[in-house]
Amino acid sequence: ALFLVVNNSVMDTLFETVLQFPLQRALLEREYMNGTYALGSYYAALQISNLLLCSLSALLLATPVYGLVGLSLEPARVAVFVATVVLMSLIGSSLGVAVG
Repeated sequence: ALFLVVNNSVMDTLFETVLQFPLQRALLEREYMNGTYALGSYYAALQISNLLLCSLSALLLATPVYGLVGLSLEPARVAVFVATVVLMSLIGSSLGVAVG
């Protein structure tokens, strides 16, 4: 069950980003050529905006699964599990930008 949670959190954000990024690529190239903003600021803004959505999605996925699998309900362990799933989700988003 834990493998499926990690796999789902990574692949969900990866494929979402891979499908979304090519649609934004033309706009990014035009804005970059016009000198509106640099690539670093675009990437930072993309990651910051994805942070909230990925965190919420990972929290909604990890919380019920953690309890249903029967793991220890100590708050520190739950926090580590949720933080790990959130980080895996952000890694998926970063991989999606790199691949897409």
